[in-house]
Amino acid sequence: MATIPELAAWIEARDDIAVVAHVSPDGDTLGSGLALARALTRLGKRAALVSQDKVPHMYQFLPGIDRVYPPSKLPFEPKCVLYEDVAAYDRAGDKGALSHVKDTALIDHHATNPCFAGLCVIDENASATGVIALRLIDQMGVELDRELAVTLYTAIATDTGNLSYSNTTAEAARGIARCLDVGFDIEDVSLRLF
Repeated sequence: MATIPELAAWIEARDDIAVVAHVSPDGDTLGSGLALARALTRLGKRAALVSQDKVPHMYQFLPGIDRVYPPSKLPFEPKCVLYEDVAAYDRAGDKGALSHVKDTALIDHHATNPCFAGLCVIDENASATGVIALRLIDQMGVELDRELAVTLYTAIATDTGNLSYSNTTAEAARGIARCLDVGFDIEDVSLRLF
């Protein structure tokens, strides 16, 4: 298993990164994926979130949602793939357009994940992939902005039932608090999500 610093180094050495969400996308995979794609873009990388399945209507408000692409419609030729919140290879969907890309990494919180990528960061104690994504964003030195705050809040809040599920940790609550410190309309976002 790899560490967050190792994944940050993997990213630093690469460009043209397809960030891949799981099929039937939910708040964690979309929020984490959008946050990671934005952070990579802010680092000067070419990156985009890939989703085989259409984004559910309830998430259409998320910043950057217009930059989610099906695998065959990426605006660049990916050189590597970062799977996020994808618990098993078949949960990444139709990889036909990405199957030739062999340089892969993964970030996830599912204990059942078999570590199907070349480099894997899996923390089954994390409440959501959004929690691990926030660690990675911090490691890469990207400051939180409103867009990152909304997407990371969505990731963490949806997988913890807005901090009400038994998987909720202090780290998840601190992550949401950090997002709130950046500033966004939590009432509006919560109404959309819940």
